Amino acid sequence: MNEEEQYERVCKGEFAEIGSKLDRIDSALRGNGKPGINTRLDRLEQDAKRISRVVWIVCGAGVTVVGALLVRLL
Repeated sequence: MNEEEQYERVCKGEFAEIGSKLDRIDSALRGNGKPGINTRLDRLEQDAKRISRVVWIVCGAGVTVVGALLVRLL
């Protein structure tokens, strides 16, 4: 079997399959008209930052309330 026959028989189909998989990965990353993985990840990271800020604000308010109650009791 020569190289041309081997390419046609084995490699050509494999390369086509790899190409289609790469196209699907590219579409998932970029979004192809919808939010892609990069955009969705960025949104999740922004939400996590917002939630972290809210938690710190709530904790700070709680400490302030507890401090005020202790001052009143004394």
